[in-house]
Amino acid sequence: MLKDRKRLILIAHGSKDPAWLVSFETLRDILKRDLGENNVRLAYMQFVSPTIEETVEEAFSEGIFNLSFLPLFMSSGGHVKKDIPLKIKSLKDRWPELNIELFPPLGEDPKFIELMREIAKGYL
Repeated sequence: MLKDRKRLILIAHGSKDPAWLVSFETLRDILKRDLGENNVRLAYMQFVSPTIEETVEEAFSEGIFNLSFLPLFMSSGGHVKKDIPLKIKSLKDRWPELNIELFPPLGEDPKFIELMREIAKGYL
């Protein structure tokens, strides 16, 4: 049933420098392989496409109404605290049938912090 389908949308800041985008696109591609080609998208806050709005429009047009947003940010700055929630509210106003879950930024996840700890220890 289409209404049960879910999609994970990774949110990155965006940059005009194509080299900056590579790590985010690599993560997206790995997750697509692991979770299914149609289950993961990457959206950017600014400078490049696709935007959050574009990824939600795509999902809606495909009949996917359950969206999980994972900000690929280190902490809850202005984009995470203000901009992303405002965008999500606007999208929910436009499409009330959307079920949207916004997760904390990746950098605040205890598992990610532990992984970074292990990586940093390797540099000593």
